[in-house]
Amino acid sequence: MLDKTNTISDCTITLSHTSYIYDETEKEPIVTVKDGTKTLVNGTDYTVSYLDNKNVGTAEIIVTGIGQYSGTTSLTFEIIAKVDSMLGDVNGDGKINVTDITKVAVHIKGKKMLDDAVLQYADVNHDGKINVSDITKIAAHIKGKKLLF
Repeated sequence: MLDKTNTISDCTITLSHTSYIYDETEKEPIVTVKDGTKTLVNGTDYTVSYLDNKNVGTAEIIVTGIGQYSGTTSLTFEIIAKVDSMLGDVNGDGKINVTDITKVAVHIKGKKMLDDAVLQYADVNHDGKINVSDITKIAAHIKGKKLLF
């Protein structure tokens, strides 16, 4: 009788970070793989490889099942350009717009948390918290009423 092999793509895979600020070094977020409540072991149940993980753009992580796990799956994360005046530019596209407000709002609601790499750009009033005051200041900037820089 053959041992049952599980497919790695059926597992829950999370990354320690989904975005980084470009700093000329390779980025390798920590990969956590769970099969239900069981946390799998890198090197025993799966391997991880990284592609295009140094320069600005979308980097890829390939998770390959080994041992009792088969198949491969991939995830992506972003490396965003470092811009001197990024205050309010939460998504790192070089512009402050409604997309940035949306990302901050979703963070405040707890639906999709901002990565540590971009939190400093969301805290536009420098009070150490990300809240509605930051959204208000970003919106004022977009409307041209009070610029952030």
